[in-house]
Amino acid sequence: MKVLIISHMYPSSMQPVYGIFVQEQVKELIKQGCEIKVLAPMKATPFPINKLRAKWRAYDQVPSIEEREGISVYHPRYMSLPKNILFERNGENLYGSIKELVKDIRKEFDFDLIHAHVALPDGFAARKLAEDFDVPYAVTIHGEDFFKSIHLNEKAKEAIRLTMSDAAKVILVSERLNKINQKELGVPESKISVIHNGINDLFLEPRDSQKAYFPESKIKILSVSYLVERKGIEYNLRALSRLKDQQPDFHYVIAGDGEERQSLEQLTKELGLENHVTFLGAVVLEVVKELMDQSDIFSLPSWNEAFGVVYIEAMASENAVIGSLGEGVEEIITPHVDGVLVPSRNEEALAEAFQSLMNQPGLIHELASNAVEKVKEGFTWKKNALKIKDVYQGILNEK
Repeated sequence: MKVLIISHMYPSSMQPVYGIFVQEQVKELIKQGCEIKVLAPMKATPFPINKLRAKWRAYDQVPSIEEREGISVYHPRYMSLPKNILFERNGENLYGSIKELVKDIRKEFDFDLIHAHVALPDGFAARKLAEDFDVPYAVTIHGEDFFKSIHLNEKAKEAIRLTMSDAAKVILVSERLNKINQKELGVPESKISVIHNGINDLFLEPRDSQKAYFPESKIKILSVSYLVERKGIEYNLRALSRLKDQQPDFHYVIAGDGEERQSLEQLTKELGLENHVTFLGAVVLEVVKELMDQSDIFSLPSWNEAFGVVYIEAMASENAVIGSLGEGVEEIITPHVDGVLVPSRNEEALAEAFQSLMNQPGLIHELASNAVEKVKEGFTWKKNALKIKDVYQGILNEK
């Protein structure tokens, strides 16, 4: 079968790890026999913005088409105003920007269906394209649609509901998202498939690293994350600052970049943690794996988290993982069996979790060993792609 993927999250030469989970799923679907082309739209950067700021200059330099791991990835531009102004119109804007490109693609690649990642704007545009070409479409909800977009205004919420209702199938990455759907949108269960994300096989194999990212003889703590408030890095820092006097033999590495980095670096200084914390910035997937192979504890006490592939990557790499109660990670971790869950935004509970693990190396080993087995059993991209392919086949059989 031939599938057109639409995802503004798909990695690019500018952001090689952003939305890497979409790329990993696509790669595995190709292994399973699907033929795929990818549209990865990018926000337009009109003059003079594209010359004034480094971020937008980088966007502007991404080519209109590139090959990523043997996959053709198109990067059409669409208009999107800053700060989510008129966000509800982004689906229409995207459709208007890509419809002629999709016509050209269709001449050489007669796709059977469209699969969009996120409802607005990607799924909304897919819905319009599906009408144009008389093909069905599916949409995957990763979290942003439900945690943020439906709360912007009623028009955005209705655009998302309409996109989901008209889809042949809606794929949710966690049961938590289905509960939100039932409460906020009411899309029928018959439309819904819950399919958890998976991990790259890279994380199931130990790797030899020539570089040591942590000091020797220290308890090694790691976070890998885009540095925004909801990821909870601030709470890791505050929790660890409570322990630095009585439990000084730890080192915390933060891999990732984002809008909160400068304030987090400042907080590290204010808490007197400069000798205990290293900020690495954004790193490629192979370095993430090396970091996880060297670390003992992985902590990401985030909230508004639909699933979180990074948790299962850390579990597969034999880390004792700390996440937040009430989030999508609850579908991954069984507390005190293969990880630890604490209330979100609670530095005291987080400090207790850190201290408990630091004082019990045997517990770290036990949780990590159980975690590896759980990931192998249920959270690989091969298992994910087989389920996605079954969804595709079911859609085409109905058509």
